[in-house]
Amino acid sequence: MIEIKDLKIDLGDFAVKDIFLTVPEGKCHVIIGPTGSGKTLILELTI
Repeated sequence: MIEIKDLKIDLGDFAVKDIFLTVPEGKCHVIIGPTGSGKTLILELTI
């Protein structure tokens, strides 16, 4: 299982906050959104 609880980052002009995500074992999820919305940043912060 992958679990993200209350993920936050503030980079001045850009912020990602209040991210909660649970991916149960054996399941797949996709993070979608427009360019610059923080998708890659969320994944990088969880490594």
